[in-house]
Amino acid sequence: MKKLITKTILFFAILLAANVTIFPQEAVDLKYQMPEGKTYLYKTLVASNITQTAMGREMKINNEVSSITRVLVDSHGDNGNINLIISSDSITVHNKMQGRDTTISLNNLVGKRTKIEISKYGDIINKSMIDSLSGKEQMMESSILQSATNLYTKLPGKEIKDGDNWKSSRTDTIASMGGKLIITSNYIYTLNGTENKDGQKCYKIPYTAEISSSGNSNMQGMTFYIDGSGKMTGTLYISADDGAIVSVEGKNENNMTLATTGDQKMVIPISQSSTVETNLISN
Repeated sequence: MKKLITKTILFFAILLAANVTIFPQEAVDLKYQMPEGKTYLYKTLVASNITQTAMGREMKINNEVSSITRVLVDSHGDNGNINLIISSDSITVHNKMQGRDTTISLNNLVGKRTKIEISKYGDIINKSMIDSLSGKEQMMESSILQSATNLYTKLPGKEIKDGDNWKSSRTDTIASMGGKLIITSNYIYTLNGTENKDGQKCYKIPYTAEISSSGNSNMQGMTFYIDGSGKMTGTLYISADDGAIVSVEGKNENNMTLATTGDQKMVIPISQSSTVETNLISN
């Protein structure tokens, strides 16, 4: 009798450990379905450590960007698409370099609104500036548009279960000091159950990414050609209630080379490690 009980307990322990379908998993169709008229406030902190070497001299730069972003759900389309109006309530840049410690508030960009249209699965349909930019601000238009769309991850577009993963790729072109920088990111996301995050039930989604960058820029009359690659890991939390982004955490390691050609050849290796954290602070 004892042997029978022992075998029975062992059998069910093996079933639970193997997660077989005697207790079937619930499939979920992840969607963005934030209600029309609602406003979400996000706080983002990006911290970067950059090391570059030029002409035998090493330079280290510590950089922190803190911002508050406002996302208004403007309207829903008949096709399920969502129109969002995104703007910054504050942007502060803190920089340490060569013994200098500076903090700058980018007040000229506060309130500048971007409008983006996304599908319920995170496809970027349209993006544009609502408010015009002037002077040097115009050089930042592509960066502002990219920041507005970065918050919304491409979702699988079908029902998935715990442990399932999906892939997403995106290519961003950013104006950079008189040139262009093209960044290609290839992500793999995995659904890892639900978790309480900041008082909300969320789907927990760890991710990894391979990132490559190429392009050129102009500095002091010289053209620099850019080539780089990196890796990112992090976790995304999406509300199980309305699909709103609740939190995004990420770490990035990137190596890049700036090189010139012609009479004044120069190669500048750059290594960068950064962390980014975005959290919903009001909705």
